[in-house]
Amino acid sequence: MVEREGEYYNIHRKGNNETITVQLHYTIQDGVKVYEDYAQFYWPFFSQENETRYGHFKVTVYPPSPTRDVIAFGYDEAFSKEIIQPDGSVVYNFGAVPRRTNGDIRIGYNAELFSDARVASTEPIKDQLLNEQENLLATAESKIKTGETLSSIARIALPAFAFILIFLIVKSMLEVRAKHSAIRREMKVLNALPEQVMSLPATILFTSYNHFSPQALASALLDLVRQGYVTKVADDHFEVVHREGTLHHERLLINWLFYTVGKDGHFRFSDLKSYTKNEKNHDRYHTDLTNWQKAVKEEIQTHDFYENKKSYRIWVGFSSLILFPFLILFPVYDLVLAFIVSLSLFCTTLLYALAYRPKTYEGAKIVYEWKQFRVNYKHLTQSDWQSWSEDERMRAYIYGLGIHEKSLRNKNDELVTAFKNRPSSHHDQTDDWITMTSIGSVAVTNFTTASHTTSSSTSSTSSSGSTSSGSGAGGGGGGSGAF
Repeated sequence: MVEREGEYYNIHRKGNNETITVQLHYTIQDGVKVYEDYAQFYWPFFSQENETRYGHFKVTVYPPSPTRDVIAFGYDEAFSKEIIQPDGSVVYNFGAVPRRTNGDIRIGYNAELFSDARVASTEPIKDQLLNEQENLLATAESKIKTGETLSSIARIALPAFAFILIFLIVKSMLEVRAKHSAIRREMKVLNALPEQVMSLPATILFTSYNHFSPQALASALLDLVRQGYVTKVADDHFEVVHREGTLHHERLLINWLFYTVGKDGHFRFSDLKSYTKNEKNHDRYHTDLTNWQKAVKEEIQTHDFYENKKSYRIWVGFSSLILFPFLILFPVYDLVLAFIVSLSLFCTTLLYALAYRPKTYEGAKIVYEWKQFRVNYKHLTQSDWQSWSEDERMRAYIYGLGIHEKSLRNKNDELVTAFKNRPSSHHDQTDDWITMTSIGSVAVTNFTTASHTTSSSTSSTSSSGSTSSGSGAGGGGGGSGAF
C-alpha cells in the first residue's frame, strides 16, 4: 500500500526480515537545453536537501544515438566521477554518497542529436562548457598543490609547536617538583596538626582543589561552635552567642543560618528542612550559599598563595591562535591527521593557559602540610591523639569532616568512639566537646539533603525548531526530491 503525504510517499507492506528492492521510474521534463552548437544536460541527482546517505549510487546518461562528441564533468561529489563510454553514454559511479552533499552532473552533446527539440538559445555553449571543465581541473590542481604545501608546513610546524609546548609544561612541572623538594627538606616530621593560617572553611577549600561540598558547609557550622560564636543547646538546636564574627564569611553564615533559615539567632536542622521544603526559598538558598562560598574564596585571595603569572598565561593562550587558521584549512584540504594533531595542540595549549596557576612557596607549603596530615592522621594512635589539646582535636575532626575523604571520616569515628569509651574517672570538663562531635554526621546529612532538594527544582527545559529549504544547483532542479 502506498500513501502520499505532501511530497512524500509512504510504502507499507507485510513481511519480516526481508530485503526489499524498490524500482522508481520517473521522467525529467525539459532536462536538456539545446543551444546553437551543443545541447546541455545539467542536473543535480542529489543535493544538500538529502537527509540520508546512499549506500551505492550510479548514474548513466544515454544520448539519443551513439556519438563520440561528448563533454562531461561534474561538481562536488560528482567531480572526476564521469566515464565516457564508446557509444557516447556517460557513467557516474559515485559509490557511497554522504548525506547533505551536492553532486551536479553536466553533459554536453552535439545539438544535431536533438534536431527535433526546440532551440532554447541561439548562442553557442561549447566553449563555455570547455572553459568550465578546464576551470574545475585547474581548481582541483591548485587545491592539490595547496594541500601539499600545507602538508609540508604541518610536518615542520606541528612538531615544533608540540616541542615548545611540551618544554613549557615539563619546565612548569620541574619547578613545582623543586618547590616541593625544598618544602620537604625544610619541614620536620609532622605528627601534630598543621599551623592554622586561614579559617578552617578556607583551609578545606584551598586544600581540596577549590571544591565546595555540603560537608564543607557542615564543618563551617561546627567551626562556629568551636570558636564560641555559636553554642549547641541540643543535638538539633544551636544558638548565636556572638553575631559578629571576625571574618566576612563567618558573619554571612551566621546571618544566613540563624536569621534567614532559622529565627532570632536560633537554628535547628528542622528549620533547614522546612525552609528548603518550600520551593519559593530555593533561589534565595542558592544565592546565600553562593555569597558564602564567594566570601570564603575572598579570604584565600587575601593571601599570596598563587604566583602572578597573568602575563605568561595570556602569552601562552594567545600562542594557540597560531594554530587557528590551520584548524580551518586542514579539513578543507582533507588533511585529517594534521587537523587532529592541530586540534589536540590547540586544546592542550588553552587548557594549560587556563589551568596554570602555580602556588607560591607559602601556598604550596600549606597544601603539602595538610596533605601530609591526611596521610599521618590515618595512622595516628589513640595515645598520641589524647595528647592533643581540645582545640586541636576539634580542628582535626572538623577538617576531616569537611574534606569529604572517607578514610579521614572513619579515623575520626574510631578516635572519638575510643575517647568516649574511656573509664569515667578519666573524664573532665574539657570532654564536653565530644558530645558535639556526635552531630557531625547529622549536620552532613541535613546539608546534603538541602543541597539535593534545592538543586532538583532549579532545572529548566527548552525546545527549538528548525526549518530548511533548498533548491537544485545549476541548470536542473529537484535532485532526489524528484523521486
